[in-house]
Amino acid sequence: FAGTSVAAIASRAGVSAETVYQAFGSKPALLDALVRRAGLAEFVDALSARGPLAVDRAVAVDTVWALASSDLQQLLMRRRGWSRTAYTTWLAESLARILLPPG
Repeated sequence: FAGTSVAAIASRAGVSAETVYQAFGSKPALLDALVRRAGLAEFVDALSARGPLAVDRAVAVDTVWALASSDLQQLLMRRRGWSRTAYTTWLAESLARILLPPG
């Protein structure tokens, strides 16, 4: 990772370096996003091992990524005043409703 430039990453992704910086802000933030996403994929795989998902695997990974994002957590807890318990309960219930089949 240290020997790879943002320009090389962008080229491999078929976008400009500016696009990478706009999307992630920095090379370390890009790495963090990649690591988090890989962890989320493992979570989705573990969930699907218990039974079928209600949505496609890629949609499930993106859904977990979006709903479990630190940005959303901060919005709800800091700006809207939710407690950690309220946030985690909402997150678990929302993920279950979206990712798991009814019943």
